[in-house]
Amino acid sequence: MGKWTPAVLTGDYGARQAKANALGAVCYYEQHMNSYATTAPQYGLVEVASNASAKSKSWAADMAARYQAITFLPTRVRQIPYQGRGDYNIRLTAMPACLGEPGPINHVAFDKWMEDAPNRARLAACVAESIFAAFPAGGIVALSVGHIGKTSSPHDTGAADSDPDNEPDSQTEGWFNADIIGRVAAYLTAGSVTGAPQPPATPIPGPTPKPPTAPVPAYYGWPGRNFKARMDKRGRYIASKRYGEDFKPWQRQMAARGWNIGAADGVFGPKCYAVCRAFQAEKGLTVDGIVGRHSWVAAWTAPVT
Repeated sequence: MGKWTPAVLTGDYGARQAKANALGAVCYYEQHMNSYATTAPQYGLVEVASNASAKSKSWAADMAARYQAITFLPTRVRQIPYQGRGDYNIRLTAMPACLGEPGPINHVAFDKWMEDAPNRARLAACVAESIFAAFPAGGIVALSVGHIGKTSSPHDTGAADSDPDNEPDSQTEGWFNADIIGRVAAYLTAGSVTGAPQPPATPIPGPTPKPPTAPVPAYYGWPGRNFKARMDKRGRYIASKRYGEDFKPWQRQMAARGWNIGAADGVFGPKCYAVCRAFQAEKGLTVDGIVGRHSWVAAWTAPVT
């Protein structure tokens, strides 16, 4: 195994990437948090640039899976459109790069989870472990704290958390980003995450399996090779008119298994997407949030846990 040397870079985002290029870094990782409407379902992202290489995408996919394993939030890889929000942050690197957003800091549940130092340590360990796995030969690892340290906006600290400003725990996104990157740098220097605290037993509230509340219905056959219940590339949920009645048996079956799937209405909405990803992760399936043949059949054939 190689030796990893962290380089925490500051300045405007373009300058940081220029420094990483000059250092000959093997990879570039920037830490952020999500922030969006508090009524929306919680999720995590690992983003890659519009010009991302295959290596960037495979590294991001590994990191997204590691995020989800400890936060229990549906987490996916997103390729940012050219000049889209965040593209400039990582598009200018000469090495694989990704931008991590493990959850929404303005949602109460994720904010409280992040306020526990052991959780921040485990999240940092996920990042370090992903770097160890993707770049085993070692080298300089460029690290960037989202929002903090910009020359042009020295007072920018990112989105506010869920706490009122007058509460002792009130922080901004930048504080969490800086703490995690500091821990990542320490793990990289040590070449190991041995001793990193494990996450608590209670995950962030979300769709979790429960014992069946009703007899499991008999197997309902696969609707056909053109059937897929999924979210489109723009993050919108496909409407029920695309499959309607065909999708209801899967919804009813997942509800019978104890999952909080919502109404069996034939609509692939936020609850279905979150439950699908959690179910796929539990059963060792590809975690893509798509109800395809394997996820359909497993709803009837996989053991109930």
